[in-house]
Amino acid sequence: MQFKSYNFDKERFLRYIAEKPKGSHINWTQLARLFKVKINDKTPQNGGQILQAYAKYNKIDISSFAGHLNMYQKRVRRAKKIINMKTTKVTIPTPRPAKKLKEDIMEKIQSGNIYIGEEVAPKNITTTKIDSSGALVEVNQNVCGRKIPLAHIRQTALQDQIQLGILNYHSNQDYENLSDEDVQQRYTRIGENQPEIKEEAINKLKQLERTRHLKIWHDHSDILNHSYICFMVSWLYDPANFLTDEEYVQMYPNRKPINIQSI
Repeated sequence: MQFKSYNFDKERFLRYIAEKPKGSHINWTQLARLFKVKINDKTPQNGGQILQAYAKYNKIDISSFAGHLNMYQKRVRRAKKIINMKTTKVTIPTPRPAKKLKEDIMEKIQSGNIYIGEEVAPKNITTTKIDSSGALVEVNQNVCGRKIPLAHIRQTALQDQIQLGILNYHSNQDYENLSDEDVQQRYTRIGENQPEIKEEAINKLKQLERTRHLKIWHDHSDILNHSYICFMVSWLYDPANFLTDEEYVQMYPNRKPINIQSI
């Protein structure tokens, strides 16, 4: 018998295959591991093919089963670049052409996935070039700079901080529903003096908790002869605006503890 040298539970395998309904997805390689197919106490690399052949040998129609789900799906692979060296070959991915990279970036800019700011300081310039006939012609072009407004940066950061759950955010209704004890606790938490009149206390609390402080510094790009001016922005940590580490753990017990100030 041609399968005599292979060691696995053949009867159990045949029962397993016979009980499978038609159209079932079968991964023969996984079945070879499941039934521990061996030959000479070693696991053959073609164990799945051995089980397929054994099923055919026992008159089982394996064509009624579906193969691996991704077996016949189209797979797109990037071209490889081979560098021939003296003793070996090195294969590295081929970088995308500059034209294709430019098309991808332009598509993302038009769809809004990449934000490049607003146009500023438009200017009309005149350049000269040689056309196809060899004549020197003048071409007028409109050029402009771009800036990312601080309002856009603040709005984007606000949405990110709310999504992260680190912002001490309350709606107008939340402030209206505060009791006298809640107002006192909130002032004690942020270390501020509380006005005696409740309405004034709530208005001041709302202003304190909704006023975020920015730190802005300049990288001296203008005096270093760069073609841009860069101002960097970060948010100063204030417990009136952000949760403390302990409050974050209490509010999100299922999340990993984080250092709020590091974010």
